[in-house]
Amino acid sequence: MNFSNRITDKKIIANSSSKIFSSPEEKYSSEYIDSHNAALDIKKDKAGGYILLYKKFGFIAIIVAIILKIVKSVVMNYFFATGQSLSNGYVVANTIISIPLSIATICSVAWVVLLLCFFLSPLHCDKCDGFFSKEKVFEKLVPNMEMSFVENRTVKKEIKNNKGETIGRIDDTEKVNVQRKGYYTVFRCKKCNHLVAELIIKQFES
Repeated sequence: MNFSNRITDKKIIANSSSKIFSSPEEKYSSEYIDSHNAALDIKKDKAGGYILLYKKFGFIAIIVAIILKIVKSVVMNYFFATGQSLSNGYVVANTIISIPLSIATICSVAWVVLLLCFFLSPLHCDKCDGFFSKEKVFEKLVPNMEMSFVENRTVKKEIKNNKGETIGRIDDTEKVNVQRKGYYTVFRCKKCNHLVAELIIKQFES
């Protein structure tokens, strides 16, 4: 199973940078990034600000959707109980409640998707609030940060009969070759030009 882990600790980043760049002033070194960012006049991105605000308070849409669902259920039950399920009042009430309920439901789904975007692809800028505005501009393997080892994994293996049909599963142990490598990676915000360096540990298995 391949995966990556992001490290943002400044001391670790600076140490990784010193192993890659021969001069502290080289482009994308830790020192270069600090001086570059210090010279920037960063303005907040309005669209990104609204997205962050919705990320923070978007759960309200779920609460509204639940309340409207309960209200609709109560109102519809009233019309059915009084034998007015085919009346104009029923149609009007159903329409009035269904429209905001649909909007709240869509907003709820959008909020969940937004959270997944922030969790799976953290490419928003923390300085200007730009949404998905960061791009990778530099990546290099850090010397002496490669590690190889063998790891035992428990896996499920199928038991088949003479006809090739699966009749059960058993736990079995298999050896997996694992490699971990550290990459000094620099991202740039396309909106405010802010640079940020991260150490990304990538694991490869075979």
